Amino acid sequence: MNAYNALQRVLSVDNVSAESYYFYPNPATSILYLSEKLNGARYQIYNTLGQLLLSGNIIDNKLNISSIGKGSYILKVQDDFKVITKKIIKN
Repeated sequence: MNAYNALQRVLSVDNVSAESYYFYPNPATSILYLSEKLNGARYQIYNTLGQLLLSGNIIDNKLNISSIGKGSYILKVQDDFKVITKKIIKN
């Protein structure tokens, strides 16, 4: 193994499929539930202009989105191992 391959193995991360994580119901009205246990992970919700609207830590595998208006948003969830980005719709 050469130095490049050794460095690549150390710096690489497992390929995480975003399809294995889903948020429901989508569209949602007030509570968005997560399919996987991501308690403690950091979340951010952006509008379509890229403005940050909500952020915090996930508690009990759900997010309270009642404070944002109806529309389409981008949800970003990040823990120590992965970043998941999904489009969500608020009704």
